[in-house]
Amino acid sequence: MNKLTALACVFSALALAACGRDEAQPQVQAEVPAGAETMPADLLLKQEPAGAVAIADLRDKATAGDEIVFRAFVGGQKKPFIDSRAVMIVVDAGLPNQCTTEKDHCPTPWDYCCADKKELMRNMATVQVTGSDGKAIKADWRSLTGVKENAEVIVRGVVGKKDANTFIVNATGVYVKGG
Repeated sequence: MNKLTALACVFSALALAACGRDEAQPQVQAEVPAGAETMPADLLLKQEPAGAVAIADLRDKATAGDEIVFRAFVGGQKKPFIDSRAVMIVVDAGLPNQCTTEKDHCPTPWDYCCADKKELMRNMATVQVTGSDGKAIKADWRSLTGVKENAEVIVRGVVGKKDANTFIVNATGVYVKGG
């Protein structure tokens, strides 16, 4: 029994020591809810669209109906996907994510919990895929290869609703970096 206890202590110590390394942490891949529809086949882009602009700049200058391109990470909150809807929250790739550089390795680094809340809101967007009725379709972003929490995406779309607290983009194409 003493050997078993000692072995457990050694493995625990090794596991804790490994947490201090600067290696990439595995990403949590949520299950796609049952009954979700398929995303449009032409949504996932094979080539990265050019002309990406910072989300904060788009919030300042773009108006409803403008075609835009931006680079972002899926995140901004613990659950960046809306189950059974083609809606996800993203954060501009230019906003530093302190959660990924901390030594304690935050268990949900995609939520940007370490970021200044005002700065985070200014650099966030809601990305959705809409049907002919203008509402988000009953599909799930995670059904697309590589789309998950903290994935880097380049979004091409059209500005939808925009106000001080909300910046909605109706996606027409998404390129998943490294996906």
